[in-house]
Amino acid sequence: MDSKQQGQEKIKAGDSEMQFRQQSLEKQADALNEKEVELKGKQQELNKQEQLLKQRVEAFAQDKKSLNERSLELETRHQKQERRQLEIEQGLPALRDEFFAEREQQLVEERQALRKQRAELVAETNKLQAEREKLAQIQETVEGDFSEQRAELQRELQQKRSAAITKLHNEIEQQRKNDFEVLERELQKRRDDLKSREDLLEQQQAMLTTEQNSVRLREVEVEQLQTSLEQKITERTQSRLQEFEQKERQFEQDKQRLLSRIERQDALHSAYDELQKALGDRSPEEVLLDLTAKNEELSKLREELKLPSQELEEYYDKHRAEVTRLEQDKIILQKEKRELQRDLDTQEQLEYDQERLQTKLNSLEVNYNAVLADNNKLRESLDRLNPAYNEPQNREDRIREIKRPYIEQYVPRRQSQNVNEIKWLEAIRSGIDEHGLHFSYRILCAFHTALKIAEWSPLTVLAGVSGTGKSELPKLYSRFGGINFINVPVQPNWDSQESMLGYFNSISNSYETQPLLNFLVQSREELIRGSDNPQDNYNGLNDTVSLVLLDEMNLAHVELYFADFLSKLEQRRATKNSELPYIDINLGAKLDPYKLSLGRNLLFAGTMNQDETTKSLSDKVIDRGTSIYFPRPSSLHRREKLKSLPAQADLLPLKIWWDWIKKESELSDTVVEPYKKLIEAINKYLGEDGKALGHRVWQSIEYYMVNHPLVIGLDAEQYPDEYKDALKFAFEDQLVQKVMPKLRGIETRGYAKEHCLDPIRELLAKNQLDILDDFDKAMRIGHGQFNWASADYLNNQQSNDRYQELFKLALNPPLLAPNTATITEQASVADPVSQPTK
Repeated sequence: MDSKQQGQEKIKAGDSEMQFRQQSLEKQADALNEKEVELKGKQQELNKQEQLLKQRVEAFAQDKKSLNERSLELETRHQKQERRQLEIEQGLPALRDEFFAEREQQLVEERQALRKQRAELVAETNKLQAEREKLAQIQETVEGDFSEQRAELQRELQQKRSAAITKLHNEIEQQRKNDFEVLERELQKRRDDLKSREDLLEQQQAMLTTEQNSVRLREVEVEQLQTSLEQKITERTQSRLQEFEQKERQFEQDKQRLLSRIERQDALHSAYDELQKALGDRSPEEVLLDLTAKNEELSKLREELKLPSQELEEYYDKHRAEVTRLEQDKIILQKEKRELQRDLDTQEQLEYDQERLQTKLNSLEVNYNAVLADNNKLRESLDRLNPAYNEPQNREDRIREIKRPYIEQYVPRRQSQNVNEIKWLEAIRSGIDEHGLHFSYRILCAFHTALKIAEWSPLTVLAGVSGTGKSELPKLYSRFGGINFINVPVQPNWDSQESMLGYFNSISNSYETQPLLNFLVQSREELIRGSDNPQDNYNGLNDTVSLVLLDEMNLAHVELYFADFLSKLEQRRATKNSELPYIDINLGAKLDPYKLSLGRNLLFAGTMNQDETTKSLSDKVIDRGTSIYFPRPSSLHRREKLKSLPAQADLLPLKIWWDWIKKESELSDTVVEPYKKLIEAINKYLGEDGKALGHRVWQSIEYYMVNHPLVIGLDAEQYPDEYKDALKFAFEDQLVQKVMPKLRGIETRGYAKEHCLDPIRELLAKNQLDILDDFDKAMRIGHGQFNWASADYLNNQQSNDRYQELFKLALNPPLLAPNTATITEQASVADPVSQPTK
């Protein structure tokens, strides 16, 4: 019976699965409807483009009209000049030659200008004609084909929907039949097994029932017999007792009657005596005779009184015989009682055996259910393990899973090729301020410059006090600057590259892709748009800039999960685009790995906290990274309103980003020498404690200074003092970001302090650098070892005011050459980031 119930439950489960598949089919239909809505949106977008083209045609027509008017005006002026020349030739012959030479030169220049304008007009006319032809083609395509494509698409969608529904119904029906067959076979096997067990249990139950019935029958008979016997004994005893009590009462009555007679006789004798006394005249003989007669009578009465009567003796003999018979009956009943007790013990034993067999039956049922549950678990494990032994997933399917786009929404690219870097940064800063957060000009420029020199330092690390915006700065910088962004929270159990990117799961026979891998692959793919099938469109991002943020990167050892990236990103320096390094993504056994190219549009940053839950960064990571320390807030900023993030700004093309980067140092030896000597002096004192700086550190410092926005934006000849201040600020930032972390672990007492730390501090003081307070703090808080973990120099109000003046001067220079002013004005008009995104 339990097996039948389980079969019914499995059938119900199959029906539930069929309903689930029906729901998934409905979801697919909803997805098709959504795609249809998307196509309608694309149609609207195409209509907008058509309107824009019409506007451009109208603008071209107006330009052509103005050019025609200008040509007529020039023709009129030419005719006037010819008439004037004729008048001069007729009226003033003496001045004709001189005026003719002068006007001939002017006419030649005007004719050349007119020819040039006519050529431009012809070019504009040709261009306008091409635009008209293109617009006509688009209009023909829109008017002639769009309705047909829509109808065809609707038919195709309907056919696909019908085919998908039919296929799904067939699959469900076939699966249901297969499940029913498997279930029927299993149920039949379970029925046979259960039938045999039920037959055996029925036999045992029948035997047990028979024995129970016989025992119960005998028990009933014994109870009836015992009840009858006790009833008979009780009845007989009661009757005998009543008879005996009745006879005893009769005997007592007779006794009382005799005693009363004796008393009466005594009374008579006393009365006789008294009477004799009273009758003294009687003779003695009479009295004696009378007395003798009385005595004899009295003796008889006394003997009668002493000896029982014959009736009473007979009564006692009868009762004695009855008692003897009852005792014999009692012996017989006791014997029957012992036999009944033995039968009762046998019945109790049978009942105990029955309970024991029932317990065994329950145990067998529990074991049967346990075996059935184990079979179900094994079947589930078999279904789960079957894919691993079926046909393996091919390489294209796994690559298709890797290439699944992380960013599905298409964002337009900027069209201007003259985006001003300083204005771009100012738009980001003002957009962040409007959002409710605040970052200083210096922090923003430092982060931007650190990303620009990714060829020399591929990793930018943001460290400092928790809650100062280390994670918010990269996100908002990307949002307002038009850069693709992904936040990757680092987990403490990351111990390999697969933890960050994903791995091949041999159990499910598929590649378990992490979002970061999808983002990295998408950043290296080309943009594919315009296909009739939306699934063929791919939002490739290789022409834009992408930023990866490893949040809380030191929760796990960076060298474990990011070591391969650090080495390969360093190899990217000065490498041709066709020879860029790549990361091998293992797709499984017997398959070639997928080669993930590390293009120059990939930028990496990370945040770092300094507490007991984190790991310290090694020298390898510090050398290959730029550590930007956020200062302790001197004043806490309010955030009166929590605003939602605005829409993503138009993406910044990689070409514009790459044009901002200086590939070679334009600093002269005279400018570089003081800074280079300071680094060499610090390196000399570091050698006293067994530490040293390599060539890579100085190269990163120099190219950081060259690529700093203020150094690029301020002309050295026009603003020499401001240019020097910008170089100093950039160099000071690099001292904190690249050099000071290398001093970590140096003893703050003894020989190391005297021969290393103290001389370095004197160098910093001699060069009037603002980082002396942070240097002294690093010597105090490290428990006997130098530990740089602050950036209070960024809170210097005087330095911040000067930095802001330099930024505004680079943003709006008061003196510019005409051509430069024209270019800047054009960039300001064409750059969509010049205004904060709202």
